[in-house]
Amino acid sequence: MQPDEKKRRKLYHRLKGQLFNGQLNKLLRELAGDAKALAPRPENIASLPAQSAARILWTHIQYIETYREHMDYPRYRLRGWPIARGPVEATCKRIGNRMKGANKRWTRAGAEAIAALIRDRARGDKRWESRWPPQILAA
Repeated sequence: MQPDEKKRRKLYHRLKGQLFNGQLNKLLRELAGDAKALAPRPENIASLPAQSAARILWTHIQYIETYREHMDYPRYRLRGWPIARGPVEATCKRIGNRMKGANKRWTRAGAEAIAALIRDRARGDKRWESRWPPQILAA
């Protein structure tokens, strides 16, 4: 492994850890410090040269600032919510595949009810069983 690659990996894991642990202020301070060393914060990020490191950093900073309330990963993990894209996308695909097909039409309420059933069945926990009386489950 090249020395620069080793540095990049270490930086990546440190920043990822800050995001994962909900240390967004610390993450933003570090990113902003690096970005300011390249270029002052622009009023319009598009005014920076395309593909420049400064533009990439300021774009990421702006994204985190805009969506930070959606990045409370420690709380999401405590609630058992998935924080990675893979499981969420797989569930969406599963629900979509089961609900789409020849002659299948849904009202919004019906689609939401069926999606909830599919989701609960796929979870593999006790939510599926809790929806049904014991007589139906035994059948």
